[in-house]
Amino acid sequence: MVGVENINGRLEGIGIEDEENAEVVFDEEAEDVSNKFETCLVGHFLTEKNLNVRAMKSKVADIWHPPRGINIKDLKPGIFLFQFYHADDKEWMLNGGPWNFDGAMLVLNKIRSGEDPLEVSLTYLQFWIQLVGVPSGLMIETTGKQLANFFGSFLAYEPNNNSSIWRDFMRIKISFDVRQPLKHKKKIRKKNGA
Repeated sequence: MVGVENINGRLEGIGIEDEENAEVVFDEEAEDVSNKFETCLVGHFLTEKNLNVRAMKSKVADIWHPPRGINIKDLKPGIFLFQFYHADDKEWMLNGGPWNFDGAMLVLNKIRSGEDPLEVSLTYLQFWIQLVGVPSGLMIETTGKQLANFFGSFLAYEPNNNSSIWRDFMRIKISFDVRQPLKHKKKIRKKNGA
């Protein structure tokens, strides 16, 4: 039978510190997953009521219907990861919005390389707005930019605004901070008072 002193002697020679301090070196071919969320979006719905998550996932998949599919994962209550299997599907969906489910707007954002999906800012919503009552002489891109920056932040100007002398509205795309109240109107006039 082995004595206690003999066991203690053997155990003294066993140490994991050397193993713990040794470096692990990976081949250059090791996959870089720092941007594993390249085809993903993070989002949440602007609502205080509880969503039927299963119905939302089914409805969103039905409406978006990306050719290569979509996977929707709950990251935490109210925050969702939308994984697409092709970058074009993600861009189409991002540019096709705004989207809503059960009356609640969906705020989406891309995930930057190395960013934690739960740290992504979900405070801006992008959408097209239609401005009516713009005098025909002011139906130009510079006016559109100024007005867009009043309502939110300018993103794009619809070039067809100037395609017809009978067009009575202007379309601009803005980024809007959902924490701010919506602005409904702005008085405008030409410098000469007209």
